Amino acid sequence: MRAAASARCRIRGDSIVHAVGKRSKSVARHLSSSCVSDPEAAGVVRVAMSLSSSPQSPAPLHSPWSSSSPSPLVRGSAVTIAAAKRSFVVTGANPACLHGIAHVSRLGGAGVASFSTDTSNVITSTPTKYETTGTDNETSRKREQLQQLEEDGLCTTDQFNEVIVGYTEIGDVAKADEILSKMENVAKARNSSAASGKDDSPSSIAMPDIDSYTAVIDAWLAQQVEVEAKEKGTECRGDVLRAAERIDAILRRMEHASESSSASSTTDKAITPLSHHYDAAVTAWSRCVSRGPVYAIRGIPQRAQAVLERMEALSLNRSSGVRPTVETYNKVIEAWGNSGEYAFAPLAQAVYERMENGPAAHLDIRPNDKTIRTMVRVWARSDLKNAAFHATGHLMKLQELLEAGAEEMEPTLDDYLTILKCWATAEDKHAARRAQTVLKQMERLYLNRTSDVRPTVACYRYVLIAMSNSRLSGLGPKADDLMSRMEDRLLVADSTCFGATIKVWSNSACHKDTKNAQPDAERADDVLQQMKEMYHRSSQIVVKPVTCNYNDVLRAYSMCKGDDSAAWRAEELLDEMNELAREGDTNVMPDTDSYISTMNALARSKLPDKIAKSMRLLNQIIDRFQQASGGEKEAAVAKPTVDCYHAMVKVCASIRGASSEERSVALRTAIRTVKMLKESDECSTNSETYRQLIEASGKLLSPGTSEQTQALKAVFTNCCRDGLVDDKVLKQFRKAAPTDLYEETVLFNSKTSSDANGMVLPEGWTRNIGHKVRTADGRKPQPLSPDVGFVVTPSMVDYKMRRLRSRKNQRLLRGGRS
Repeated sequence: MRAAASARCRIRGDSIVHAVGKRSKSVARHLSSSCVSDPEAAGVVRVAMSLSSSPQSPAPLHSPWSSSSPSPLVRGSAVTIAAAKRSFVVTGANPACLHGIAHVSRLGGAGVASFSTDTSNVITSTPTKYETTGTDNETSRKREQLQQLEEDGLCTTDQFNEVIVGYTEIGDVAKADEILSKMENVAKARNSSAASGKDDSPSSIAMPDIDSYTAVIDAWLAQQVEVEAKEKGTECRGDVLRAAERIDAILRRMEHASESSSASSTTDKAITPLSHHYDAAVTAWSRCVSRGPVYAIRGIPQRAQAVLERMEALSLNRSSGVRPTVETYNKVIEAWGNSGEYAFAPLAQAVYERMENGPAAHLDIRPNDKTIRTMVRVWARSDLKNAAFHATGHLMKLQELLEAGAEEMEPTLDDYLTILKCWATAEDKHAARRAQTVLKQMERLYLNRTSDVRPTVACYRYVLIAMSNSRLSGLGPKADDLMSRMEDRLLVADSTCFGATIKVWSNSACHKDTKNAQPDAERADDVLQQMKEMYHRSSQIVVKPVTCNYNDVLRAYSMCKGDDSAAWRAEELLDEMNELAREGDTNVMPDTDSYISTMNALARSKLPDKIAKSMRLLNQIIDRFQQASGGEKEAAVAKPTVDCYHAMVKVCASIRGASSEERSVALRTAIRTVKMLKESDECSTNSETYRQLIEASGKLLSPGTSEQTQALKAVFTNCCRDGLVDDKVLKQFRKAAPTDLYEETVLFNSKTSSDANGMVLPEGWTRNIGHKVRTADGRKPQPLSPDVGFVVTPSMVDYKMRRLRSRKNQRLLRGGRS
């Protein structure tokens, strides 16, 4: 071993304490907690020892289990434990540059500690969690020795510390914490006796020193790591939470002891919490939500932020030695981001802004790449409407810093995918445009060789999904442009990309501003044909059309007005789906929407036999569903819903330019369809059923004839009897019926209501529409006026406000009065 300026000391018993420099026992505790013993009682462990440029400005300590920045490590620095000789050799840094000296604890025997001054081989390494090996016999032997020491009596601080470290080494952290509490109580009792004059003998027990607290805090942190590694169920989550609570309690006891001690005492400085202790508390609270929030537990990120705020307050006093780092802020931000707290993203953003504008702004702490990436993911997890906007802002900051020369700020592919996925699900009408902007920025940085991150298929996929979810028109050509760019970059589009492109064109055909839906529907059909061609010519299934792709094309064709070719093509696609389903391809089995879209396409056509074709499709759905067994009915994708019957009535009402006999047949078919609906066990009539039947009666029968009058009166009377009259039914009946019929049926049966300040219909007419409100007399149908529709009466408003005022925490509604 090197002899240059080495220091040696021999001890008795089971520990080595060699104090050099300031805060020596803190470093000793880190070294002792990193010791390793194998079954043969011999092994080697490397320990990280922080260096500083001068003894007066020691570098901050880092726990072996923390995820802090790398600390200097001296090549060859190791602790060698030899079972035979009971010796301990530490080859480390210059003692003048150390925070302290190693305190290597080994139960039984004696040893030698040697420290070399050679610092020529300093490298940077990240400390990692130690791994211990040993037999159960060794653990039992150590526990017996520790218990024997307790029985013999613990009289000095070093003896207490020795037992505390021993229990932490064998993994009994709760016992070590118990010994620490006992140490505090004994010290307080003896100090009280000495202050009262009852005990004149000098006490060898002061308050526990900083090593006592550090050993227990680091042990609780180590237990958190072990629990997270084998985490299963809520019991282990409780262990993680308990460790954080214990660390926080110990930190508060240290603060209390430091505040209550005398300023002239040398013990004051020894028990003053350091940055390491505060960082440990923040890390412990952050780990409580690292794998999802602890259920039924709230306030965890608030606890972490409270520790951070105490650090910021102490940082204003330079003599305290407490300084928050960027990693401290990162842990608090992670705690908010992983929690289930309300508005966690804005609260995490507030912590992010505290770095530059908070009490610790004088420390000039700047966000690093981890900080900004964490904020991207925090906002991406949020369900706020502006979450995607804020997440994109942080991504843009990474891009700006990258272009300014900070290579570590280069956005990763995962960062881009997180933002694009966020825009794909955002409820923003400009989501598609902003997703395209992010993708263009990504392509620009890659083409300029500023970034090595190349757009992948997933990037284009999320942009196409955002476009397919948009309600704006004119996105079809942009979707085709994205598909062309993928092909130019030798990227193979998958089924989701093709499906999103089809949906974009289908939405364009169904948009209210689209005057001619035929070109958009044909383009959607072309993309579907391209999918089928790729599927048939490839041996690997990369692209395969499914039911929803066919349904999007059928929905586009259903918007083509007066075009018989659209109806024919819709029928061909539905027959193709049925044929593939019969061949065993269940992925394209037609569902209820497939039949409804086909019937809607027939309703907008001028085909003379569209009523017969639609009735055939309706019967086909009913027959298939009735022929299925109990389990098959539940799993059936095509079920006769009320919308199917409504589509059939719509087809009957769409007859144009036909003879009176054909119109009469169409009306009788519509009435028969409604009767089938009433007899069905799967669904029942609603207000829309009668509205469409009234519309069909008004269109299919000659205006003003007795036949039309009798038909309209019969339909409306049945609607009133069923209690399904709503504002839409009333409006349609007023439009289709003659004036005298409307007055006789509606106005003469209305009654004056002082509460509604006008005429309202009988409550029995609206009893089953589900449009009910709460009143002092219970739930009742909302009054329906023949003039203005549904009415909100003063009594309804008054009752609602009374219920709100009767609730707790409604001081705002009471004008701030309790």
